[in-house]
Amino acid sequence: MYRGIWVYNCNSIVIDDNTFTSIKDQGHTGNEFSGAPAIHLHNSAATSTANRVEVTNNTVSDCYWQGIFVYICPYTYVYNNTVYNCNYYGIDGTGDWDYAGIHVQESNDGTEHSDHCIVDGNTVYDCINGIQIWADDCQVTNNEIYDMGKTYANEKVVGLRTYKNSGILVGSNFGNPAIDHDPTGVVIQDNSMHDNYWGLFYSADLSNGVNASGNWLGDNTPSGVAAQVSGNVDYTPWLDMGTDTEPGVPGFQGDFATLWVDDDSPQFGEAGRIQEGVDLVTGSTVNVTAGTYTITSAIDVNKGVTITGDTGNPENVLVRYATPQSINNGFEIGAANITIQGIKVVNCKHGFFFDRSNTTYTGCTITHCAVETASNCGIGEIATPSTTISYNTITDCGDKGIYVRYCESASEATRTEIIGNTLSDCSMSWGCSCIQTFGSKYVHIYDNTISSTNDKGINIIRSNATGTSDRIQVIGNTISLCKYPGIQAIGSPYTYVYNNTLAQCNYHGADGTGDWDYASIHIEDDGAISGANVIISGNTISDGVNGIQTWANDVIIIANEIYDMGLTYADEKTVGSRTYKNTGILVGSNFGNPATDHDPTGVVIQDNSIHDNYWGLFYSADLSNGVNASGNNWGASDGPEDTDGTDEASIGQCFPVESMLNIVAEFFPTEGLGNAVSDNVNYCPWIPWSCCAIRGDIDHSGVLPIDIADLVYLVDYMFNEGPTPVCWGEGDVDGSGVEPIDIADLVYLVDYMFNEGPEPPPCP
Repeated sequence: MYRGIWVYNCNSIVIDDNTFTSIKDQGHTGNEFSGAPAIHLHNSAATSTANRVEVTNNTVSDCYWQGIFVYICPYTYVYNNTVYNCNYYGIDGTGDWDYAGIHVQESNDGTEHSDHCIVDGNTVYDCINGIQIWADDCQVTNNEIYDMGKTYANEKVVGLRTYKNSGILVGSNFGNPAIDHDPTGVVIQDNSMHDNYWGLFYSADLSNGVNASGNWLGDNTPSGVAAQVSGNVDYTPWLDMGTDTEPGVPGFQGDFATLWVDDDSPQFGEAGRIQEGVDLVTGSTVNVTAGTYTITSAIDVNKGVTITGDTGNPENVLVRYATPQSINNGFEIGAANITIQGIKVVNCKHGFFFDRSNTTYTGCTITHCAVETASNCGIGEIATPSTTISYNTITDCGDKGIYVRYCESASEATRTEIIGNTLSDCSMSWGCSCIQTFGSKYVHIYDNTISSTNDKGINIIRSNATGTSDRIQVIGNTISLCKYPGIQAIGSPYTYVYNNTLAQCNYHGADGTGDWDYASIHIEDDGAISGANVIISGNTISDGVNGIQTWANDVIIIANEIYDMGLTYADEKTVGSRTYKNTGILVGSNFGNPATDHDPTGVVIQDNSIHDNYWGLFYSADLSNGVNASGNNWGASDGPEDTDGTDEASIGQCFPVESMLNIVAEFFPTEGLGNAVSDNVNYCPWIPWSCCAIRGDIDHSGVLPIDIADLVYLVDYMFNEGPTPVCWGEGDVDGSGVEPIDIADLVYLVDYMFNEGPEPPPCP
């Protein structure tokens, strides 16, 4: 048979459900014709999809030339055909690289067109080339193409050019740029090209390029996919697997749940590479391979998806603007359940931006990422519960490093967590912090490392907490080299500041020489908004101006170690008629105006180690509420130096005479040699030893194991008005750092002694 069907100069034709086989090229058998396809469409003159020619549901096999040839037939629809063993002979008798199983072509001189054709849902195998496009604005989708170029020679040289036997071939390769077809607007998507000599071929001499995003090329590795395409082919993103998700539907329906993105691929279209991956993914993951992704606008993540770069080395996956930005963000979070991990963002406004006006984008995570050179926040402004910001590195931000704003979770289960991040060189102008919360509650700030900031390390503002259940917790952070407080809570009641390590904080201050108005840890009201009931426990604070300062009521300061305050800078500062002392703990303000000074009540200062400071505890003589600071160690067994002299107390006055040390001290009633305290401070009794040695050693025997005597002592204290444990830290059995010793400590001790529960944690 010379041809199966030849349609000439017609439109609105449907060629459906036919079988064509053994279509021979009569030119090769001695007859007058050559180059005859099985289905040949010629000059359809269609003007839209309404009057197009349709070639559907046909089976074509064993053709010397094309199985289906569309020539000067715009809008043609080629759907659900099976084409195999076609174009196997060719003009030179060995297989023709100029054509394919399905071939769409404009006129040779380029004046008559086959644009807007759709080749969809076909199965093509065992040919020279699978599908070839020499026309503009064609769409090649959902086809399965395999075993191309396996039967004959794999390549053909034409002049300086080389053809590759390919699944899909775009553009001609005659070797003459003047007559070669270089189509524009071709979209190749959701096809499976596997087990071919070459996946997709486009001549390096052609310039328009091909958009081939979202296909399966027989491999999911960057090198494997790149090896299946020629130059100037946009092959990113590609599918992670070759599974047909709808086997009953003609052709191939790819799985877009996981996609891969690579900066080595050319990119066509308005969207950038990562944005296109986000736009196309239907499921869970966009994998971003190592490289540099230069963007011109923010990546809009508007669906629940995981974007994964290199979590071990996020700098290997760099998202950047060519020049630093003050307007455009890096990533914008626009949906719930988004995870972005292992990516570094530079030269942006916000590295990762949460819109604080939207509280529904819950369950989002930014982890193991990096942000550098952000003109505003590294990560902000988080208003969504159940958000996790973890193990990121943020540096050189003009404003805040991580900013949580108006994030009011409803319960502990939906808290926001900021964990394990490293931040430095944030807040390049005054008034911001490396980590800052505003109008938020149920926020946990754990195990972060902060250094070299122009303002505060962690700043908690107006937390809206109503009790210990919804408070903000600041635990286990390491903070250094902050010009202002390392940790500040202003108008944030019940904030829990525990087991943090601070060094060289508040070292600059408003006057540039160290600021006496604040401290490494600073607590205060915010006008009429109370900052009361904050707990500061188990922290280690060194080498600052002041260690801990409170201007708020009912603050508990227990079991902290504070040393080397006021040693680096000037020791004192005079304000009006008043003088500040660089001190371990400072209670109340000292502005010099009694009408505006803070004079807190109910402050408890206990079980702290306050040593080697210029001053131990400072309270202004003009304030009247006084301070309860009994039960602390002042760096010497004979107590603090009371330099004011009005409340002088000797060891014998502060401890039972039964102590041999005290009996001897009765004969030498001089003041102590420890860190000094100011007047109106109750420092008696003090701790002349290192108090907390063994948690659970309630009777302070110093003898292991913890035994029934300790349990009896604790029960007697709690229920029978027995004596207070000698050392609060040892009575804090569960190591919570929370005053007072309570039922939780008793339960913990019973569980340990009788139910193989965990050991009490070590003393700080």
